[in-house]
Amino acid sequence: MGSCTAKAKSPSHPLHLDLLDLEAKESCPTPTTPIEVPSSALPEHTIKGQLSEALQQPSDDKQVCGREQVGEMVLRVGFACRMGRKAERFNQDDFCLTRKGDLLLLSVFDGHGPDGHRVAAYARDRLPALLLDGYNERLLEFHIKEAFENVHREVLESGYSCELSGTTALVVVVDGNKLISAHVGDSKAVLGKHVNGEYVAEILTKDHKPNYIKERVRIEACGGEIKRLPRDIPDRIFKPGTGLPGLSLSRAIGDQAAHCLGVTHIPEVTSLTLTPSHSFILLCSDGVWEFISPQDAVSLVGQFQPHHAQEAVEKLANLAWQKWEVEEHQRVDDITVVLAYLT
Repeated sequence: MGSCTAKAKSPSHPLHLDLLDLEAKESCPTPTTPIEVPSSALPEHTIKGQLSEALQQPSDDKQVCGREQVGEMVLRVGFACRMGRKAERFNQDDFCLTRKGDLLLLSVFDGHGPDGHRVAAYARDRLPALLLDGYNERLLEFHIKEAFENVHREVLESGYSCELSGTTALVVVVDGNKLISAHVGDSKAVLGKHVNGEYVAEILTKDHKPNYIKERVRIEACGGEIKRLPRDIPDRIFKPGTGLPGLSLSRAIGDQAAHCLGVTHIPEVTSLTLTPSHSFILLCSDGVWEFISPQDAVSLVGQFQPHHAQEAVEKLANLAWQKWEVEEHQRVDDITVVLAYLT
């Protein structure tokens, strides 16, 4: 995801991107150094990305903590988090898979802005821990929204450069045959459902974009202006008469300037009862979904058995990379795939 322009997708838009970047550089504080995440321990069986302050190279895999825990997850999960080929020199995607007793929690984050990689890493550590702390199935929706609220507030108070930095957040909790998802932004969760010998995609989340009616009404009521710049692709949110913040998401954690214009960190929450036909679940950043449909992704993963989950993830991530190279003339967004088999 782009610097202060958030979600710049293509090198074919140099004019407006340069203008937005120039204005953003003049108004953005210098990116901050890492801070300590408040204590709230994740369970022992956790696999997650690690924040790296070293400049990264295209296609580098993210440093991962807990890789040895894959065996404890019964070899039914896979993950990939890959640095794209872009102007930013950090992988701003992140992820976490954690198990506590019978609960499985999966999460994906996609940061943007000068401190986007730090905001995503903070949310990666803090949000799953808060969700599992004091877990109560009957109060889960309230508990989830409270956790998003707390993480957003903590990020703004963290000392990070959050005026134009933020992250998407997507979490899925699987508790027996109950599944609940919560998200802000455009990282997407998709179920793979086995129907009549084929795998069918069941989309769990809807991207939060400013041009959707419900989102537009809220943003315009708060004084935000939604428009598409010449030679640009997405609709973006601006303070009238300015070139900022230029965010193309209507919900996110962080993004203080955009929150003054109607962007919100309150997640949409969805719950459902799993059936034996629900075979697996995919959580991916938009680096996957930009050029691969949910159905194509599910069909690809459906070619693999659960004990080959990591192989399925790598194949999907490689396909996403190839699609970006073809469609965007060598530019590639960060790519994150999390896969878990349910049956």
